[in-house]
Amino acid sequence: MPHELQDSVTIVTAIEALEVDDVAAFVTRHIRERRLTRIVRTLNRDTLSSDVARRQRAENALHRIGFI
Repeated sequence: MPHELQDSVTIVTAIEALEVDDVAAFVTRHIRERRLTRIVRTLNRDTLSSDVARRQRAENALHRIGFI
């Protein structure tokens, strides 16, 4: 997983690649690094996208990390 999650495709791909047991560590790490808000904001923006695939991937990513 890339150290710097900069765009929504990278963010979604990183979240999709997480094993179930790694989700909590992902959330904790990004809270500690003060990046979780930016990640969730990016995914929330994508849930409003007119691109159905982008919207669904963002919703799935938010669900996977426990925000939906």
